[in-house]
Amino acid sequence: MGRCLSQAISELEGQESQKYTLRSFQMARVIFNRDGCSILQRHSRETRFCPLEQGGNSLEDEEPTPGLSREIVHFLLEQNVMKDS
Repeated sequence: MGRCLSQAISELEGQESQKYTLRSFQMARVIFNRDGCSILQRHSRETRFCPLEQGGNSLEDEEPTPGLSREIVHFLLEQNVMKDS
């Protein structure tokens, strides 16, 4: 997971228009260095970023993690960072 976040950070560094995104990934790296993958265990791989019309889970419905944006959670879930439980 750290490698995935570090790669994203490296790609964003130096891009003035991506400062917020860069800071979000940097914050995520700090949180994961501190807490590990346990912070994502409550999020399902089946969770979608956009609310679904019928059924299914949405990141909108899940309790946010302080300092960890929904976009970052979505990115990490898409990168298959979380192991199957």
